[in-house]
Amino acid sequence: MRNRWRIVSIATVMVLVLIIAEAPSAAQANLAREHWIGTWATAPQPALLGEIDTFRNETLRLIVHTSAEGKEVRIKISNTYGDQPLLIRGAHIARRTAGAEIDSASDRKLLFQRHASVSVPSHSQILSDPVEFEAPALSDLAISLFLPQSTKATTSHILAPQTSYVSSTGDFTGAVKLPVKKTIDSWPFLTGVDVVAPLMERRLSHWDCLSPTATDQSRMPITAGRTHWRSDCRKLGSKVATWCVESREHRKSAVA
Repeated sequence: MRNRWRIVSIATVMVLVLIIAEAPSAAQANLAREHWIGTWATAPQPALLGEIDTFRNETLRLIVHTSAEGKEVRIKISNTYGDQPLLIRGAHIARRTAGAEIDSASDRKLLFQRHASVSVPSHSQILSDPVEFEAPALSDLAISLFLPQSTKATTSHILAPQTSYVSSTGDFTGAVKLPVKKTIDSWPFLTGVDVVAPLMERRLSHWDCLSPTATDQSRMPITAGRTHWRSDCRKLGSKVATWCVESREHRKSAVA
């Protein structure tokens, strides 16, 4: 009888050990519910011959439109087609209000391995450090990059259906109102914005975001605001996808 109870006790302990070992911790459970996803992305392209932009001691304020919301953010910088290191002396992210202006309360400095400056090796890309930042879905963000030395935009997305801005001389990465020297319709060096979002948002993101660069919309006009594709097919399993083209003047939809 003693041996029988001993066997039962040992078996019970083993079952408890297995249950405890397999039970996820609170941190693990949280990680399972939240993931990094791309809220905006574009493909890096080499500059066209004879049409390469050069920046020197200027700030780029690049405007992008999000798909998914998130509470943390990081950006991707690409020097894929560059033969020289890409020096960035400062970077900020903020919610765009209008034109080249930002919401000062949302402005956040971006770091790269805890440094404000970064030198991106040729033919390489980097991620910024994560930073707490409330990024609403379907909203405009402004990513500001300060380029202190003569920098050729060897890596860019050259068919951006979105107006971005180049400052006059100086570092204006944290300025609410950028002193605009000129506008551009490309995204130099910036190739992605990621956010931390719930797991369900991660599943939806594959359906929910058709970046403007997925189609390039080369036949569509660029407005002073934005022109972008937005997928509203949030009903997984549905064969209906609604693509919306938004600008300040019109909004059209088509059912595919």
